[in-house]
Amino acid sequence: MYKILLVDDDPHILASNEAFLRKHGYDTACAGDGETALRLCSTAAFDALILDVDMPGMDGVTVCRRLREVSAVPIIFLSAYARTDDRIRCLMAGGDDYVGKPYSLTELELR
Repeated sequence: MYKILLVDDDPHILASNEAFLRKHGYDTACAGDGETALRLCSTAAFDALILDVDMPGMDGVTVCRRLREVSAVPIIFLSAYARTDDRIRCLMAGGDDYVGKPYSLTELELR
């Protein structure tokens, strides 16, 4: 069973993603901000992160950069930003993939 960390400041998105992934056999954990995500990553091993870009406090790009200092865990960014520059910024920070909002939960699972 894959263990996935979901990171988003929107509780509705977290709940929706978590319910879908659990229904499909994934073990999930959730964080509502970047600092909590980093703390969880320091205490548990995850097979992947699904990481929102735009969060108050520490944004997803900063979380990704910090994680890349110590981990190669796959990171999929989620964002409402659709510009090419935004996607490139996330990938250059160390992200492995980028999914724009709105998105299909099935597509997210497949990525």
